[in-house]
Amino acid sequence: MSGDGKLVFVKTGRGGSVYGYNNKYLNLAKSILMLYGYSVVISANPADSECNLKEELEEVKEYIGDYDEVYFIGVSAGALVGAQQGYMNEKISKMLLVNGPLMINWPKTKTGIEKFQGNRVEMLYGMRDPSYKYFEILNYINSDKLERDTVEDADHNFAGKEKILEQKIIDFINN
Repeated sequence: MSGDGKLVFVKTGRGGSVYGYNNKYLNLAKSILMLYGYSVVISANPADSECNLKEELEEVKEYIGDYDEVYFIGVSAGALVGAQQGYMNEKISKMLLVNGPLMINWPKTKTGIEKFQGNRVEMLYGMRDPSYKYFEILNYINSDKLERDTVEDADHNFAGKEKILEQKIIDFINN
């Protein structure tokens, strides 16, 4: 969805579509466009492909133009992409990483967040997500840009908690 000003780039989970569980990504894009007028790109994450965030952001530039500032939102494996590759793009000013798997290549995740050049990284976990049991490991990330947040009774998909997730995203964009 093309708008003005900033770009909100949403990377879905592995095998995820641009629609998401109960159309959560499509609804989110509509809300962001309506509230802020920002462009929104939702990037699917096919199960059989390697993700290169830098290449994807270059491709966005070809289709909807260049942006001085990008807000990255990654969900599940998309959060892993942001944590591990987001620091390589100086236009990403802040990242919201939702239910990223903490048990997959933790050293690369930790290093990526510590090297992040932007202003803020928020890691959000549902307390019923499988990675939540590793949540305390986030305390070992050496970054004053890192914020941690949880949602009680939310599972990996935020099933039944879609409105809470959408509000968390809106709050992230506002701050």
